[in-house]
Amino acid sequence: MSEQKFTITPLGGVGEVGRNCFLYRYGDDAILVDCGEKILRNDDPNRHNPKYTRPQIGMLRSGAVKLLATFITHGHRDHLCGVQAVANYAPIYASRETVRLYPLHFNWREHGDLAARLQLKTMLFAPLAAASLTGFAADETIAVGPFEVQPFKVAHSTDGSYGFLILAGGKCVAHLGDAKFTDALPREPILGHTYRSLIGLGVQPDLMVMDCVNAGTPGFTPSEYYASRGVAEIIRENRGRVIVAQFATNLERLRRVVDAAKELGKSVGFVGRAMRVAAGLLGYGGGGRLPYDGEVILATGSQAESGGDDIPGSALWRAAMENPVDDKPRLRVSSRDTVVFSSRAIPQNIPEIKALVEQLQYLGARVILHDGASTKLGLATPAEERFVHVSGHGQDEDLRLFAATLRPKRILANHAEPATLARVPNILPDDNLIFPKILEEIEI
Repeated sequence: MSEQKFTITPLGGVGEVGRNCFLYRYGDDAILVDCGEKILRNDDPNRHNPKYTRPQIGMLRSGAVKLLATFITHGHRDHLCGVQAVANYAPIYASRETVRLYPLHFNWREHGDLAARLQLKTMLFAPLAAASLTGFAADETIAVGPFEVQPFKVAHSTDGSYGFLILAGGKCVAHLGDAKFTDALPREPILGHTYRSLIGLGVQPDLMVMDCVNAGTPGFTPSEYYASRGVAEIIRENRGRVIVAQFATNLERLRRVVDAAKELGKSVGFVGRAMRVAAGLLGYGGGGRLPYDGEVILATGSQAESGGDDIPGSALWRAAMENPVDDKPRLRVSSRDTVVFSSRAIPQNIPEIKALVEQLQYLGARVILHDGASTKLGLATPAEERFVHVSGHGQDEDLRLFAATLRPKRILANHAEPATLARVPNILPDDNLIFPKILEEIEI
């Protein structure tokens, strides 16, 4: 009988941004970490409706391995929303917050049965600081066949984000997911819960799987506090209506923007299905019957999601591009509005975002982008820029601190396009870096 090996195989998420999915295998048994989707560009020949592509899970369908479980790091589409393809193979482990965020990504009329079934099947691990919610203690591991999986909390741009320490065959992997060191408070990176989590692991992993999407950006990723403060300042100084476009999954920023508006006595509305769901999760009730009438509007559409056949586009896209003339209550943009993009452009979405911004400029709206975005979008007429966004991903100093804290024997760089991955050897010693291709099996 041949010796069993502990291996990792990317099924997506390497050399690209999106569809994060890694297969960990020991003998014939396997677990997945994440199963996300990737947005395709409008000019991609493989794009159709829906406009997403999923991980390459052919070996699961063929029965080449036995999938024991899927573990989800957090509730963003590029890590979560391919789980429909694997929901029938094995249980799915996710944080309580991730399960709550799942409905934000889907139209309930189309996916309600699946979403309900998935929640019923999902086995939850609790936040480590409140483990008694589901009976897990902070120092416990989840045993699945030959694997032991220990979740640890990390800072990211959505609630309930975790990494996993995965052990099998006497080896261990620190799978960070999407992570940075700074959190929602304006404090030093080593004072956040990411650093405390890593120190608490107490092991030197054989492999660290690290998100490198911000490789080449100097310094540490700033705290969420500063992005929220930037948006609040715009609301404070503006007498007209302010429309803030951001990811609905960033509940911390949503909460802070609403608090800032309410402190100023300004009414708040939520436009777009996902934004109304997010508002409900935070107890805001979706903004009342006519959310379009608020002095501050939180809207979907920061990525200019244009929809497709029988699928409506995002709220901001419809408001700017469809120019409705009927009397149905809906968001309309005029020269009296200030539109803030509290986001950065996903590379595949740049053409659509550029078109949306230029249309908003044509309509006479005051458009505010995050610092440097006008150049990245290639706008003919640069928009006003302010500090209104921070990334959920680590920058150069984050990557160095991840490596210095855990001291992994090898580092697998993922979640970045080739040009970005080429910068990683300038940040970390290249003698222990791995840059695999999709479906390339690596022994741990």
